[in-house]
Amino acid sequence: MLSPEIKDKFKKTIMKTLGGDTVAVYAKDIWIARWLILSSVGVSFVIAVLYLILLQLIGGAMIWLSFALALVGSGGGGFYCY
Repeated sequence: MLSPEIKDKFKKTIMKTLGGDTVAVYAKDIWIARWLILSSVGVSFVIAVLYLILLQLIGGAMIWLSFALALVGSGGGGFYCY
C-alpha cells in the first residue's frame, strides 16, 4: 500500500498538472454568475425572435437600413481611427 505522504504528493501533482484549483475557481465564478448568464441568454433570444418577426414583416426596408447603418458605422469608425 501507499503511504499517506505519497498519496498526498500524488494528489497534489495531479491537481497541479490538470489545473485543479484554477478550474475550480472558474467553475465557481460561472456558478455565481449563472443567473446573469441565463438572463442574458434569455434576453438575447427574445430580441432575436422579435428581430426575425420584424424582418418577416418589413424585411426589405430593414435590410437596406442595416446596410446603411453598417456603412455609416464603419465609416465613422474609420474616421475615428484616422
